Amino acid sequence: MRDNFGSFIIAGVAWDLGILLIIEPKAMALKEAVQGAIALHLENVIFESDSQTMVQAIQSEHNGRSEYSLIIMSIISLLQVYPNFEVKFTRRQKKPKHTQH
Repeated sequence: MRDNFGSFIIAGVAWDLGILLIIEPKAMALKEAVQGAIALHLENVIFESDSQTMVQAIQSEHNGRSEYSLIIMSIISLLQVYPNFEVKFTRRQKKPKHTQH
């Protein structure tokens, strides 16, 4: 997490065993981040993700019965309780090309 000035606040890591689809770990990480922000009593938070599919699912209030859908619905529920939390899509930054002199 970073504050509105871009300064580091806190980072987290989690390990989970199991077979997950590629999108599920991103959703799990977002859910953990939202829960972390709640635990820190943060009031205005913008969560950014490079998964446009996941962000669209959250913004469209996706529902379903898959594991992924359950994670998304859990995130949506948390965001409804904390209306000053927002999830946005951001493109993954490209690494600059190194040039040899």
